[in-house]
Amino acid sequence: MTVSSFIDRDHDLTDEIFPWHVAIFRRFADTTTFKYACGATLINPADRGFVVLTAAHCVTKHDASAEPGSLNAFKIVLGPISTDYRTNVIGNAQIFTAKRIVIDGEYNPDSGISDIGMIEVNGDVKLSDTVQPVCFPTRSVANAQVRPGIPGESSENV
Repeated sequence: MTVSSFIDRDHDLTDEIFPWHVAIFRRFADTTTFKYACGATLINPADRGFVVLTAAHCVTKHDASAEPGSLNAFKIVLGPISTDYRTNVIGNAQIFTAKRIVIDGEYNPDSGISDIGMIEVNGDVKLSDTVQPVCFPTRSVANAQVRPGIPGESSENV
């Protein structure tokens, strides 16, 4: 696999297809290795810097908790090229720590209701072809018959 593209079922996929996709990696207390935890979406609320939106269960202390996990337990990877943390380190991905984790006050880990969390990115995000906040589609795209996609999967496989 090259740093510049993904290969999926013999179809080349470029890094910039989903520039708002973020990978969240987590280090658990008993290890020093960061493992892929969840996907997220890069957003840019006014005057707040960059934030990633994800599921609350991805950033809590543990599965049955509604409390945010430790800030140093997470790495936020913008422009990810792999679910292997080490591959992203040697690539062109931007890697950040968490400045703050916010979990919806109505989140219930037992029922999964209000499973929304946000992480404030600790650092300066550099926008590029592979890193962009999510945006609303243009009118022509919004009115078209667009099939949803999954980061890392070609449109022929959806």
